Amino acid sequence: MSVDKNEETGATKVSTASLPALPQVPSSRAPSTLNLLKMTSRKELAEYIIMIIVNFANVGLVLIKGVAAYVSCSFSIGTSAIESFGDVFVSILLLVQLCLDKRVKKSEYPRGRSSESTTNLTASVVMMALAFVNFIQSFDALITGKLEPDFGLPHILVIVVNILVKIFLFFVCLLKRENNQIRVLMRDQLTDVLTNSIALIAVCISYTVWKECDFIGATIIFFLIVRNWAPIVSESWFKLQGVKGSKDINKKIADLLSTNLGLFSTLTGYATYHIGNKAIVEIYCETENSEKRAEILSKFVDDEIHAVYLLPVEESKHVTLKTLPVEGDSDRTAETDAAVQLLQKV
Repeated sequence: MSVDKNEETGATKVSTASLPALPQVPSSRAPSTLNLLKMTSRKELAEYIIMIIVNFANVGLVLIKGVAAYVSCSFSIGTSAIESFGDVFVSILLLVQLCLDKRVKKSEYPRGRSSESTTNLTASVVMMALAFVNFIQSFDALITGKLEPDFGLPHILVIVVNILVKIFLFFVCLLKRENNQIRVLMRDQLTDVLTNSIALIAVCISYTVWKECDFIGATIIFFLIVRNWAPIVSESWFKLQGVKGSKDINKKIADLLSTNLGLFSTLTGYATYHIGNKAIVEIYCETENSEKRAEILSKFVDDEIHAVYLLPVEESKHVTLKTLPVEGDSDRTAETDAAVQLLQKV
C-alpha cells in the first residue's frame, strides 16, 4: 500500500479501490430500558452502580447536614452543606449524562448541539450565589453580635460521620477511576472531606473556646467554593462560544488516523472542537463501503471523544483542516531542526 499527498489539495490518497459508500439508515427509535440493560457490559454496569451509590449517599448526607446546620445555627456547617449540595447536583447530572449516552443515537444527533456547558455554567453561578448569600448573613451576624451558634455533640458527630462516609465513597470511586465521570466524583469526595474537616475544626473551637471561630470556618469554606467553581464558570462560558480541540486530543486523533490509514480510500484531513469536557471529531474522507465506515468509527471509541463524523471531502472546502504529516515532511522537519540547532551553537 502506498500513500501519496496531493500538493494542491492537501489530500492523502491511499492506493485502494474506491467504491461509492453505501447509505446507512439507522433506526430512529431510542433503545428501551430493557435494551439498555442488554447493551450494558459488566464494566458499565459497575459504573452505574457506583454512581447510584454515590448519589444516594450524597443526598442523605446533605439532608442530615442541612438539618444540623439549621438546628445549631452554625454558618460553618451551613456553608459546608452548600458545598455538599453542589456534589449532589454534579453526581445526579453525571448519572443522567451516563444514561443519555446510551439512549441518544449520536449518528442522528446534530453536531455541536449536545453540551453540558450550559448546565455547568448555571450550576456554578447558583453555587457561588448561595455561598455568597450565606457569607453575607454570617458576616452580618458577626457585626451585629447575633452570632450565637448552639453546638452539641450530636452536631459534631454529624460532621464526623460525613467525613467517614466521604472517605468511603472516595475509595469506592477509586475502583473505576479510569471513567471520566467517576473521576470527577472521586475528586468531589476529596473536596468534601476538606470542607467537612474545616467545618469540624471550626465547630470544635467554637464549642469549647471561641464562638466567633464559626464565622472563620464559614469564610474559609466560602473561598474554597469560589476557588472550585469560578474556573468552571469561565471555562463553560468560553466553551459555549466554541473551542477548538486541544493539543492532546489532536495528537490522539492524528495517532489513531495514522494507525488506521489503510481503512480510508481518501483522507483530506480532520477537525476537532470541544463541547463540554469531550470533543467532536470531523474526518473528511472517502471509504470503500459501509463496513469500512463502521470499522473506522469503532477505532475512535474513547472517553475524551463525544462523537466522530465521517464527512465527504467536498465539504472540506471552507474548513481549516489538520492533516497528517507525510514521512518525507517529518524527515525534512528533523533536518531543519538539526540545522537550526547547529547554527545556534555557532
